[in-house]
Amino acid sequence: MKLLFKLLVLILIISSIFVLAVYVSPPLFSFILKTSMNKKFSNMTIHSLVVSKQACKLPFQCTFNDVRLSITIDKEVFKIKAPSLNVSNIKEFVMSGSGVRIRGQGITVESSNLDISGLDLDVLSKQNHNWIATIALDELTHQDTKVSDFQANVTISPHTLVISPVKKFLDQPAQMKVVSLGFRHKKEDYDIQFQQIRIERIDQIFSMGEGIGFMLKNARLQTSDLRIEGLDLNLQSKYLDQWDGLMIVKEFKKNNVQMTDIHTGVKINKQDIIFSEIQANLYKGKVTGELAVYLNPVFRYVSNITFNDIDTLLIEEVYPPFFSQVRDRLYGNGLIKGLTNDLETIQINLQLNEGGEVRAQLLSPLLSYIPRSQQYVVLEQAINENRRLVMDIATVALTSKGSDKLTALIILKSNELNLDMNLTIDFNIEGGFKALIENFDQLLTQ
Repeated sequence: MKLLFKLLVLILIISSIFVLAVYVSPPLFSFILKTSMNKKFSNMTIHSLVVSKQACKLPFQCTFNDVRLSITIDKEVFKIKAPSLNVSNIKEFVMSGSGVRIRGQGITVESSNLDISGLDLDVLSKQNHNWIATIALDELTHQDTKVSDFQANVTISPHTLVISPVKKFLDQPAQMKVVSLGFRHKKEDYDIQFQQIRIERIDQIFSMGEGIGFMLKNARLQTSDLRIEGLDLNLQSKYLDQWDGLMIVKEFKKNNVQMTDIHTGVKINKQDIIFSEIQANLYKGKVTGELAVYLNPVFRYVSNITFNDIDTLLIEEVYPPFFSQVRDRLYGNGLIKGLTNDLETIQINLQLNEGGEVRAQLLSPLLSYIPRSQQYVVLEQAINENRRLVMDIATVALTSKGSDKLTALIILKSNELNLDMNLTIDFNIEGGFKALIENFDQLLTQ
């Protein structure tokens, strides 16, 4: 969000300087500017402004060519270059204080950690200090984040900022239904779309930052293995770095796992992001719980989830080798703690609904852990016949033991088969839990 405001502040500064230029006449403006160089205005210092050529037809319009501006905002130096800037509707602005229009194409901005290329602007001032700006940029790079192919309308008033789809840009119709942009962060590419961003009480951003409202409407995000549809986010700031609110997502799909109608509370600050009172639909069942993401000193997460009444027929696509062998409804809960690409703690409990069916072939790995007995013979025969077993009790509890060990407690009872089994199996995971994720197939077929 700070990056967004930095961009908008730069745009308003450029616009204001050139409105001033034509309002007081170019010769007088040049004199004022020379006497103000390297002088500080609040948190901003203008170092230099060079215009190679200017052509004015007062009181109608002015065009400035090869514009170069050096300015410091909050100790960061920005160098701005524009091939040309056109200021029009001057007479209307002088008479009413509104209506002036500033247009520029191919603008570049450089600083120590911000680079903008191919920035096109069409800014119009309205009454009561309101501005409407249409922005298009080829590329924006901020540290390890890159934004590309961005185009949007931005409406700014003393208290409200709204980002919405472009209807018209530089006198050409656009009629966009959504705002879209390419986004790259730490080598991961994102395709982002949204219908509207609305920020209330923007005047608080440069003071205490309390009471700012942030609303994101109908957003879509997609990467190589993630898709989010219909994201609505409503946040309220306590301070600029602490936000509380609600989030609704129509559809979330990660790899083959799909959830719909997600509702959750959200708390964000510099240290962590907390998703509380999560409720979602998962394969005709329900999911509840919470997720905590800790950002400092290292990235960590803790997920505590309960799920009920999951239809195994629908969840089969998540992991066919396992779920294609099970029929009925699943219940359970899970506690998972981990780092960015690794797991620290696993506690998962799964329970099949009474009367559910399990394909006997799924249980074949258990023969290695059962001594030769009547239970062994019964199970071996069912496996050889590839029977579907009606289970009275079928539970599995997985618990991590250290960084590379996993214990499975398996309880199976079938009156139909006269099967009553209680097994504890220890797995040594070579390479730790990261390898467990990458080689999940091998675990189930040991």
